[in-house]
Formats: sequence, structure tokens, C-alpha cells
Amino acid sequence: MRHGLTDHLAHKASESYFLTSGSVTAALRAALAVVNDHLHDLNQAETGGLRVAGRMMLAVLRGGDLYLAQAGAGQSIIIR
Repeated sequence: MRHGLTDHLAHKASESYFLTSGSVTAALRAALAVVNDHLHDLNQAETGGLRVAGRMMLAVLRGGDLYLAQAGAGQSIIIR
């Protein structure tokens, strides 16, 4: 896997989240879309047949509310 790709994608998602106005869920959708678009562009540019895929889970704690956004297979366990 490409070095730094995960950190780069996390930064892009965070940047998108905090620059999106509106609701928490709208900002989470925007963050997921930025990562998806970036991976799509990477895969379109790849000529060697190596494709990048992944799963993503985002969590936002705002006040007493927890918002989760998930793309791909996964699960979350919340312990209070």
C-alpha cells in the first residue's frame, strides 16, 4: 500500500468535514464523498492493474450525541 495514503485520506476527510456548513450528517457525507472521489481518481490513474479499496468509519461526538458514518463492511461497539 502507498505510504501516507491513509493519513492523507484522513486529513482530506477532516478538512472536508470542518469546511462543510450545515448539519453533522451533511458534513459526514461530504467527508465520505471526498475520500471516495480521491480513491476513484487514484484507481482511474492506475495503469498497473493495482486497485485501491477500503472501508471507512467516521465518528463525531457533538454535545451528548454520537454520529457514526460508515462506508463498506464494518461494525462499531459503543461502551458507555
